[in-house]
Amino acid sequence: MLSVTHVGKLSSLRNLYTYIVGEERGFLLAELGPLKLKRDLDIEHVERVKSVNDAKEANMSSKQLNKFDIGMGEKWRGGIRRK
Repeated sequence: MLSVTHVGKLSSLRNLYTYIVGEERGFLLAELGPLKLKRDLDIEHVERVKSVNDAKEANMSSKQLNKFDIGMGEKWRGGIRRK
C-alpha cells in the first residue's frame, strides 16, 4: 500500500478510500481536516490518534461520505476492526 505524507495538502483530492493513521506529523488524523472528501472512507489504526484535538481537526462531520468505517488493528468484528 502506498503511503503519502501530508495528504491534507492535496487540496483537490475528493476520493480517498483508505487512510492509515500514523504516529508522526504528516500521517496524523488531522491531515484529513482540509479535504472535501466524498464517497467511501476506511480509516485504519484509529488507536494511534493521540488527542481529542487531533480528532477534531480531522473535521469528519464536514465530509460527504456514503460509507465510513474505522478500524483498530487488522481484523473486523461487528463492523469495527479490532486487534
